[in-house]
Amino acid sequence: MGDAEFSVDVQKNRDVNTVQFPVDDDTKAEGKLAMGAHATVECRSNGDKNIPVRVGVMPASGMSLY
Repeated sequence: MGDAEFSVDVQKNRDVNTVQFPVDDDTKAEGKLAMGAHATVECRSNGDKNIPVRVGVMPASGMSLY
């Protein structure tokens, strides 16, 4: 696994937590992760880390990329 990673701010009620995800060669991204976008992250466990398998991104405008 390399040094690549991304972070997502997760909001629950009024609390916002930043979750960091390491990325490996098996991580597939659909769409472009950008500020304000909405993302769904499917992970697999690798020890104490959650490694993204699939990242689906929808622009903040709500328009689908497909």
